[in-house]
Amino acid sequence: MSTTKQRLRRRAEDDSGQVATGLIICAVLALVAVTFWVMLPIGSAVNQKSSAQNAADAAALAGADDVIEHVIQDVSTLPVGPFEPKTFFCGLGESDARRLAQSNGAHVTSYCYDWRRDEAAVAVASNKALSGGQHSKAKAVARTGVPWGACHFVGLPKPTPTPKPSPSSSSSSPAPTPSSSAPPEPVQLVCGGTTIDYDLKDGHLVVHDPQALRNMLKARLVD
Repeated sequence: MSTTKQRLRRRAEDDSGQVATGLIICAVLALVAVTFWVMLPIGSAVNQKSSAQNAADAAALAGADDVIEHVIQDVSTLPVGPFEPKTFFCGLGESDARRLAQSNGAHVTSYCYDWRRDEAAVAVASNKALSGGQHSKAKAVARTGVPWGACHFVGLPKPTPTPKPSPSSSSSSPAPTPSSSAPPEPVQLVCGGTTIDYDLKDGHLVVHDPQALRNMLKARLVD
């Protein structure tokens, strides 16, 4: 009789242990499911934010690269006088910025190239919305490498004054102006710590070394 009771007691204990183990397993599975359900949107949001930032960076660099191509053409030949670029404008490089943003799963919400600060500023939003309907946003700024707003010419030739005829020699021919055999002084466009050499040709300033100008221009992100 006592043996039967012991067997029943062991069976009851075993059943209780199995129930407890089952409850623990269920609790662990439920915790894993809840954690996955909570962390999945967070992970998706983090990934989309990273993708949006990559798109913003690519768009800003593309805008700055396009600005560089325009700059090389625009400043290669300039009139003699103060540095006043007339072809720099806010939307310079915007089309390339939009193209790169789209290829990275985002669209540009704002863009402007500030030539005085040499900054192509871009803001983007992801094309795909999160589960809550939000779109990840990001911003980036890129530069060409030359602070154009700080540029000024050094060594510009001074205009030759017009000789005034002498009242007593109205009928005589004016004396010829003596010509100078000295070479013209070099003209430089100084932009902060950057210097661009120019030659005076046919009344215009022409970049001395176009390849050197291209080499000093490189699109880079601003931290």
